[in-house]
Amino acid sequence: MGSAKRFALAGFDAIAPDLSTGVVVPYHDTEDASRQMNSLDFQDATNQTVRGAAQYLARNGAKVGLTGFCLGGAVTIIGATRIPELTAGVVFYGIPPEQAARPEDVRIPLQGAFPPTRTIGARRRRSILSRSE
Repeated sequence: MGSAKRFALAGFDAIAPDLSTGVVVPYHDTEDASRQMNSLDFQDATNQTVRGAAQYLARNGAKVGLTGFCLGGAVTIIGATRIPELTAGVVFYGIPPEQAARPEDVRIPLQGAFPPTRTIGARRRRSILSRSE
């Protein structure tokens, strides 16, 4: 069961925006998945698709959180710097390109969960998350 469905079953309004614009990649096709992920315009996906979902949820004054895994985690960090409708974010592994989000631009409380064995980006991850405290 997906995260959005679990949130909805728990009584929250939840949206899972389609960042791949309808492209479906077979589950075990790692080459195509990598190609699709690398072709994603992270800025546009965050500024248009994700912000649109946040604006929709916030329309009646609701608090809006953003969470994501891997690519969605990277988008969550970018959103923490660019989407004014957000009130909190949780990242489950995923760091955006350095030019996409600067730690000093994080505007909301942001929590991160990363595997202890992952060292790539550890300094940048600490920097981003420490700005949200």
